[in-house]
Amino acid sequence: MHRFDTFVVRDDCVIDLNALQRHPNVQHVLRMPRGWVVYEFHHELFRDPDFLIEGVWREKMERFPELRQARIEMLQQEQVLLAPWYAKQKRLGNADGILASSDCTYYVFSLSHMRWVDFLPDEGWGSAREFTVSLTAESDGVPDVASRLAQEWLACGKNAGELEPVGDPARTGHTLVLRTQSSAFSGHWLAALWALFSDARWKMDLQRMRITVDNDCLSGDGC
Repeated sequence: MHRFDTFVVRDDCVIDLNALQRHPNVQHVLRMPRGWVVYEFHHELFRDPDFLIEGVWREKMERFPELRQARIEMLQQEQVLLAPWYAKQKRLGNADGILASSDCTYYVFSLSHMRWVDFLPDEGWGSAREFTVSLTAESDGVPDVASRLAQEWLACGKNAGELEPVGDPARTGHTLVLRTQSSAFSGHWLAALWALFSDARWKMDLQRMRITVDNDCLSGDGC
């Protein structure tokens, strides 16, 4: 079920971090390394079982104009929080990057140029309790800056009480391997890691970010 929207943004894309945290629809604000922020946007429309189901939702909005108006107002609320980003766009409504998990959709916003790392996830990546991230370089092995950024990400997650490394990051040829446990939505941290590496890719020549999920350790399974 579509529970909420999650935004992964550079802090210069939001109007004010204090205002963001006080917004009644915003929950679970996470400060990431290098000036990135993750937050959830909740709204009562997400509780509708027909929300955004192709054809069904359109027909429902045609029958209930108040539903269409509520959808417009919800999008406006999301956009107001990202006013600096929208002020620099020619068209409204476009995120720089989008990832979809079974729990939510992740929207990535940045005012700097992104070079997207290929994102190759296993099914259930958004709710995995234990997973392995494999970061593969294009040539000459994984640079030290990638290892440092991975360590910053792991430390941030550990300080937040939501990530716990399983062993140390390991290099194997052109690949950096991170095995990690998560106590909350792992998708928030993985979407943020994708944004962090895509933001800094011009320094690192990374090509792929593969997520391998321990299927016995999905959220809610008591692993």
